[in-house]
Amino acid sequence: MSSKTTNIVIIGAGEIGNAFNFVLKRQHFQVEMWDREFSLVPQQKPLEETVPKAEVVFLCVPSQAVRPALTSILSFLPKKTIVVAISKGIEKKTNKLMSEVLQELLPLGAPIAFCGGPMLAEEIMKGQQGVAVLATKSPVVFACLEKMFAGSQIRLEWSKDVLGVAVAGVLKNVYAMALGMANGLGWSTNAQAWLLSGCLAEMEKIASCFGAKPETISSTAGLGDLVATGFSPFSKNREAGRTLAQTGSCCFTGEGAVSFSSVLKKIGPQIKKYPILRSLKKVIVQKQHAKKVFKNFITS
Repeated sequence: MSSKTTNIVIIGAGEIGNAFNFVLKRQHFQVEMWDREFSLVPQQKPLEETVPKAEVVFLCVPSQAVRPALTSILSFLPKKTIVVAISKGIEKKTNKLMSEVLQELLPLGAPIAFCGGPMLAEEIMKGQQGVAVLATKSPVVFACLEKMFAGSQIRLEWSKDVLGVAVAGVLKNVYAMALGMANGLGWSTNAQAWLLSGCLAEMEKIASCFGAKPETISSTAGLGDLVATGFSPFSKNREAGRTLAQTGSCCFTGEGAVSFSSVLKKIGPQIKKYPILRSLKKVIVQKQHAKKVFKNFITS
């Protein structure tokens, strides 16, 4: 794959979309960005013009926008074009993971991949490193993407557990809010480390409810991403939890808050087995004060 002749389309000009654009242009690829907000990409070309020429399409939109974004290009998407989903969430209307949405909309055997792992856009835009866990059943798809990022600041790891990587991305966003609450409440590093280990343990157990492999949760796609999202000031999920703990209210915009209700539906009455998740429910859904809930949690 030659950078001079490879066409890449990035749908979504938010933080992560711009981060991928930054990296791929430094790799000398021909990148076309598109966003439904024209002001974000004033010089954008119509997707009908760029997608038919694309070797790879990156879907860098929020989870709830993945279906409409992909549906809008299906009629002119070449069969050989690789589609990579970056969103880490659950579709609220269907309770489907992003990997499942792709598999539903695209033909069986279509070249698709799901991207997980610690990829904080703000750090990438500063030229710092990130790690992308590319989940795909196809070694050909991974080899193609690995070649694209070779020598860049993005390290690629391959996972065949597409479901597991998608589940890890959802759960780490949810549990990052708990870590944010602990930080907002002024917990010591020791206490936050204890909470982190508890988050990982619950994530591994919940993964089985989705039919995912627990070992994927303890990998870069799960634990690695949880640490990055749970402790970085750039993380919307962490900051949502932190703000909620300090003020008692928060405007939830991160994927963790959006996916929270779907995770609760999936688990149902089994939530009693997961004290951290149960504590989050008390704060987010039942509007109990985080200080009281988490104090009772750590002292129980």
